[in-house]
Amino acid sequence: YCLGRPVINETFSHGTLESRLEVWVEDDQLSEALKTLTEKKRNIILLSYFMDMSDSEISEFIKIPRSNVQYHRTKTLETLRKYMEEHE
Repeated sequence: YCLGRPVINETFSHGTLESRLEVWVEDDQLSEALKTLTEKKRNIILLSYFMDMSDSEISEFIKIPRSNVQYHRTKTLETLRKYMEEHE
């Protein structure tokens, strides 16, 4: 593994528009932790914390209710925290 590998490399469709998004994570441990998540949960975390998108923007972007974005982000952060503590 090398530093700076992409964790998300997705094409999202919204109506007639397509958006290509690539997010790079330089920290190896965080990158590995993110890869253990489901695609939806990983995307929510990356869009929220790496792309600075709001819950409403993420909701519209990946087509799930805003309340689900908030729920998944909160639960996923707990999961990531545990992973990081266990793999220090």
